[in-house]
Amino acid sequence: MTAREAPAFSHEKIIGCPAVLLRMRPFGFALTLFFAAALMLAASPCIVADDAQDNVTLEGYVSSVIKGSTTYLKGAEIVAAGTDGTTYKAITNDGGMFILSCPPGVYEVTTKCGGFEKVVLNNVIAGTGPIEISMELRDTSVVWGLDVPHTLEIAGIVVVLITLAIGAVMIRVLRKSPDVTVIDDADDPMVELEDLDELEDEYEDEDYVYDEDVKES
Repeated sequence: MTAREAPAFSHEKIIGCPAVLLRMRPFGFALTLFFAAALMLAASPCIVADDAQDNVTLEGYVSSVIKGSTTYLKGAEIVAAGTDGTTYKAITNDGGMFILSCPPGVYEVTTKCGGFEKVVLNNVIAGTGPIEISMELRDTSVVWGLDVPHTLEIAGIVVVLITLAIGAVMIRVLRKSPDVTVIDDADDPMVELEDLDELEDEYEDEDYVYDEDVKES
């Protein structure tokens, strides 16, 4: 009776198993990274939404009293500065309204608009409802409630009047001075002569004799 031979094991199978495992491990690692990235992307909107939910609105209206009636100002710049130095900006719409999103807290609100005085509000608490900001027209008057162009016009008229007054006073002083003789136009013989042509016509027939004795005398 012959002895049965022991079954031969294939070295390829024994060695092939670790090779398969080595090939599977990188694939599984990549798959794990893919699912982790997908999970983070899915969670990121929730994080952004949570941050957005933490903000509140700081809103209000900007107006001014012009010619006795309240006018809401368009294009006014609103700057809200937080205690940490962070600033938030907004521009008013056609109705003078502004809305900005910011974290809860206390802010210094500065409002600027062309032709109006700057307005600064301190200790404004965000998220407590609309605020009313009233602006005043910038004072461009110089004197007597007049603006610059009208003031310059009046100043020019005053200078002309002063110059005329000084001239009149000087003429009066010269007339009273004994050392100055003022010739009136009525007494001036040259007034009757309209021009030099008449003067030449008047003296063209005259004969002038120059004598040496007369010259010397």
